[in-house]
Amino acid sequence: MKSPRCGLPFVSPGFFAVALLALADVRGERSMTRRPPSAAILHPTPRRRPEKVLTVSCRPDSAHWLGQVRKRKMGRIREFIRVNGKKCWTLFDSRARNTYVTPQVASHLATTELPKPLKSALGGGIKKASKAALLVAQVEGRNISTNAYVINQIGRDEEGKNIDVLFGALAMQQWGIRLVPKEERLDLTHYPKEFVEY
Repeated sequence: MKSPRCGLPFVSPGFFAVALLALADVRGERSMTRRPPSAAILHPTPRRRPEKVLTVSCRPDSAHWLGQVRKRKMGRIREFIRVNGKKCWTLFDSRARNTYVTPQVASHLATTELPKPLKSALGGGIKKASKAALLVAQVEGRNISTNAYVINQIGRDEEGKNIDVLFGALAMQQWGIRLVPKEERLDLTHYPKEFVEY
């Protein structure tokens, strides 16, 4: 049967409906025959997060300062220095910023009162310094001078020996003193013979 207007074969609307239903059935069968996603995709194995490593730094002004000497000897050397001809047990600590002396050592030095007491967390407690001193001493026969704070007690080393002087990083940098922990000695090869200010 032809269409009266264009001369093309006439197709009833019901034919299109049946064709669409057949196409839908074919697509449905294909979707049913598809391979289901694997369990690894549906339930992926969670990735293990890298374990965090907690590192604890022992600062020179922390409560662990002297208590951790046995565990960490890096940056610390102990030896005698001479102050006004007298031997003083000294801890050279590159992690301590300032230099400290006990009143016994300060009695041989020029001292001055601080306008305001200075508090420092040192040796497991809070130390208060109300005086400053000019530390003039000999380190392995070489003359040095540096500012120091006077505190009642610095602490003891791992052998229970009282520390008279805590020689800090600023003074060591000023006088070219370096530490050799593996050999437990000081390196004074950079000791300045003169200071170049500019």
